[in-house]
Amino acid sequence: MIRAYIAIGSNLSDPVAQANRAIEALKQHPDVNVVAVSSLYSSTPMGPQDQPDYINAVVAVDTELAPLALLDCTQSIEQAQGRVRKDERWGLAHWISTLSCMAISSTTATA
Repeated sequence: MIRAYIAIGSNLSDPVAQANRAIEALKQHPDVNVVAVSSLYSSTPMGPQDQPDYINAVVAVDTELAPLALLDCTQSIEQAQGRVRKDERWGLAHWISTLSCMAISSTTATA
């Protein structure tokens, strides 16, 4: 079992709703157990500044998924919400939804 912390961000197409949809998608995934969700908060963009502020959250999850499988899971959620990836680092400055694995660690169950 691993514990992962997933950052969620959106600044387009009703960012609050996009963040909540991403959180709900994680909750609905059969191999992901959401154990905590931060409050939603607003942040200024990095990179190009001529864009709306972001709505962000962090979700703690426990999962049996390997790190790359968890990455596939988060990217599937992004794609379902309309995210299009480009090669440039800031190639798509405005994001409908982005999910980023911030930290992954092993956990052990206790009785």
